Amino acid sequence: MWPSLAELSADRRTGIGEQQHLALEDAVSVDLNTRTSIALHAADQGAGFDLISGEAAITVARQVGKPFHVVAADGRVMTSRAVFNVRRDGASVRLTCIEGDVAVECGRRNLTLRAAEQVAYDADGLGGVVSVDPGAVAAWRDGALLFRNTPLAEVIDEVNRYRTGRIMLIDSRLGRRLVTARFEIKHLDTVLVQIADVFKAPVKRLPGGLVLVG
Repeated sequence: MWPSLAELSADRRTGIGEQQHLALEDAVSVDLNTRTSIALHAADQGAGFDLISGEAAITVARQVGKPFHVVAADGRVMTSRAVFNVRRDGASVRLTCIEGDVAVECGRRNLTLRAAEQVAYDADGLGGVVSVDPGAVAAWRDGALLFRNTPLAEVIDEVNRYRTGRIMLIDSRLGRRLVTARFEIKHLDTVLVQIADVFKAPVKRLPGGLVLVG
């Protein structure tokens, strides 16, 4: 999939499987995950950025003059001190508070998340707040993908974000099997080995990085 014009003109951008660390100011640092693009706000807009695509983990280490803002699709995230993760897939956004608290507004609703809470939103507005394992959400910052009772279809979708080509699951029943595992991002080929091993599933590699499973 080709990057959009907005992604190509972003201030910071990561490629497939690439991660990048940014120090935006004394108290704010940002980690960009794979396939991520951001546009930094102009000085008169206040501290922050637009998340054009992908995923970012933001650390606001101490009280700043004005809240730090992240705009993603139809919502805005604000905090004066927190660690949080924002992931955007098209018009859908998932916000996770790792430490501290963050405010989010979308449409006519707004709410505040505290540590280990997550909310999703899209063009229809904010969803409900759920409790999550923040360590699993932010494991990518430590170079890993962490899954707990996750359907194999979702595991493969996540792995596809970090590699060229595509893994395609052709057995829907296999896709519903649950996976609990930790995979190192630098060694994601082990995922295919373990799928073949654990689920006894055939794995066929084709030109162009295409892999058929099931």
